[in-house]
Amino acid sequence: MPVPPLLVLGNVNVDLVMGEIDGWPAVGTEIVVPRSEMRPGGSAGNTALALSGMGIAHRLVASVGNDGMGKWLAESFDAACSTWVTDDSDTTISVGIVHKGGDRVFFTAPGHLHHARLDDLLAQIPTAPSGSSFACISGGFLMPSLVEGTSGLLRLLKRQAGRPQSTRAGRRKGGPRPTWPAPSSGSCWSIMLCSMPRK
Repeated sequence: MPVPPLLVLGNVNVDLVMGEIDGWPAVGTEIVVPRSEMRPGGSAGNTALALSGMGIAHRLVASVGNDGMGKWLAESFDAACSTWVTDDSDTTISVGIVHKGGDRVFFTAPGHLHHARLDDLLAQIPTAPSGSSFACISGGFLMPSLVEGTSGLLRLLKRQAGRPQSTRAGRRKGGPRPTWPAPSSGSCWSIMLCSMPRK
């Protein structure tokens, strides 16, 4: 199967959206909200879902946890367009509370995004096809390994879409830094950085 010219890399997690509320409840109380919805989300996840909905060829490279939520999350995406790494962790869940007027606040448990290893994700990145190819890095601020390795990731994507020559430690707790491949004269990914932390 040909490699599509659009790569999506970043956070995919479960979103639980509830609301609406009018102000915060008092501590120790419980309120009933009119609706709730559990859906696949994350900045990279939403990007991939939108591309699938528009019928645009792409390749999503992302991770999930090794629990039931992770299985449900992966199955919510187009299998033909997705490559998954399974992390030894619970799947990240983000709870969004909608206030009247549409403003939202999010509570996110670190989950698998906190444990995701950049090396594991890079090992799944295909070689960029010839012609115009774009890599969209989205929502990586929730992934410490990606944040720490951003400079190397950008250099790698600009050179080629090869695989990192390093261990799986990914600089966690004193692990070795990724060893990036030498420059290539072949194709490369043009880079788009998307999504800032929620404030």
